[in-house]
Amino acid sequence: ALDSHARVLEQNYLDRQLKQLGQQLLRTPDNDERMAMLDDFSNALVAKEKQPCTSFMAGCRSLAKELERRYELRGKLLGMTTGLSDLDAVTQGLHRGDLVVVAGASSMGKTAFACSVVESAAKQGHASLIISCEMTTEQLLMRVVSSQGKIPMERVRSANLQAADWNRLQSAFGEVAQLPIEVNDSAGVSLADIERQVKRHKKQRGIEIVLIDYLQILGYDKSNEQRELDRITTGLKNLAKSQDVCVVLLSQLNRQGQREDRTPTLIDLKGSGAIEANSDLVLFPWRPGAACP
Repeated sequence: ALDSHARVLEQNYLDRQLKQLGQQLLRTPDNDERMAMLDDFSNALVAKEKQPCTSFMAGCRSLAKELERRYELRGKLLGMTTGLSDLDAVTQGLHRGDLVVVAGASSMGKTAFACSVVESAAKQGHASLIISCEMTTEQLLMRVVSSQGKIPMERVRSANLQAADWNRLQSAFGEVAQLPIEVNDSAGVSLADIERQVKRHKKQRGIEIVLIDYLQILGYDKSNEQRELDRITTGLKNLAKSQDVCVVLLSQLNRQGQREDRTPTLIDLKGSGAIEANSDLVLFPWRPGAACP
């Protein structure tokens, strides 16, 4: 009876919150502000979902089972492979529930690296979703096929292919087409859009990895960038936990981080300290001597 009464009180509270939200939306003429309000409300609901308390006794039992599993897998990868053995050795692969940030200057290889990671995981059967705000599906596939077929990108892009290239290209198409990867290349998607897509693909396909390319061109109020990036990265971390997926988020560096004479660090992340605070892992693709635009 008490549980039933508690559920009624919770539902009444939610009804009041929805009513207040509706009234605020009617009083707000600006569409961007309305979307920000909806995103904030959606984040609050996601954070509120599934918050059971766990006793130390239950937690110890769960931890013991996990340590036994890791002991049986000793010498093997605990997470999903990145395709790079040296990186896997340090990180033990990608893990569901984590927010992984890949940050770099323009033309430093962020997208190529991230696509390679998703491709490697997909070859092991891990279903993935790519949300590409910068490139079209065709442009992304061109990169993946070029990598898979070991054909220089410039030759694929211009279709200046030799006879042997065509054979490798056909083989690459056959292999890539079988990968459990889907792409949404809509421009300017919001956090709420991403949350809806991830929940749908998780339910329908059981996705384990979500790649977002990239943070600074998502749909948000650019006049208050720091607050918005705080909100988005917090929301993405909550989403990774609630949906049990690994979110790989690409990000730009600030001007200081784009200098050729120094390796980038966490202080070079562009726009917000929350990117560092909410991330479980930050990776910096960097090529010494590479010219930054």
